[in-house]
This record gives sequence, structure tokens and C-alpha cells, in this order.
Amino acid sequence: MAVVLSNVNTEAGLKKLDEYLLTRSYISGYLASKDDMAVYTALSCAPKSSYVNATRWYDHISALLRSSGVTAEGEGVKVESSASFVASTPEVADKKAAADEEDDDSDVDLFGEETEEDKKAAEERATAAKASTKKKECKLSTSLQKKGNWFLE
Repeated sequence: MAVVLSNVNTEAGLKKLDEYLLTRSYISGYLASKDDMAVYTALSCAPKSSYVNATRWYDHISALLRSSGVTAEGEGVKVESSASFVASTPEVADKKAAADEEDDDSDVDLFGEETEEDKKAAEERATAAKASTKKKECKLSTSLQKKGNWFLE
């Protein structure tokens, strides 16, 4: 579903954005996406506090950007935009669908067969477990001998 947000730097655009975000945390989906970045960069400044939902969303996206290490202001790139802003990336969805069709799932083991690497790792774990058990037995028998000698004295 393509979301059309008219100029988000005007009162009408901010109002529409605020109403749209009333029941959503992000512009599209359940995680921050390119759509959120597109709208975030289209805003010239933080929305007024009277637009509660838009302010909440803007602060959240700002925090995500800061936590990801994106803090520099940049050197100034001018992006010209039209009066109508469309927050949609259908070509990305098309590319994802094509990639999913090409995936042959050859890496999935449906029958649970062990590979040589799995067998080798299991042998190493078994060897390590035996070695640690032997060490514990030695310590235990030594401590019993000491206690036994003390008890006999």
C-alpha cells in the first residue's frame, strides 16, 4: 500500500502525518524502514509538540539514527522534491520477491543428516567431556584420601 503524504512541512501535511501515525509506530510495517527515512528527511525540522504522534515518531527515528552512529550533519546535499510526496518503494518489494523466487533452499537439511563437520564437532565435545570428568575424579579422589588420612589419625 503506497502512502501519499503531501508536503509534510506545511500545517496540512503535518496534520495528515500526525493522523496517519495515530495507530502506527512507523510509516510502513513494524520496523523502521526506508519509508521512515524518506519522510524523516523530507521534514525540515522537528514537528511542533501539538502534533503528538508525529513528534513521538520523529523523536523515535532520531533516537534510532543516533544509536546507529549516524550523527554527522553532512556537507549539504540538495534534493529537489515535488509538491506531492509519495512514501513508497515498490521496486524494493519487486526485487525482494524476485530474490525469494531464486532462493532454492539448498542449505536447509530436511532429514537431519549429520555432516562431517557435525560428526567431528560431536566427537570433540565428547572428548572434552571425558577429559573434564577425569580431572574431576582425580581431584575428588585426592580430597577423599586427605580426609581419609585425617580421619584415621
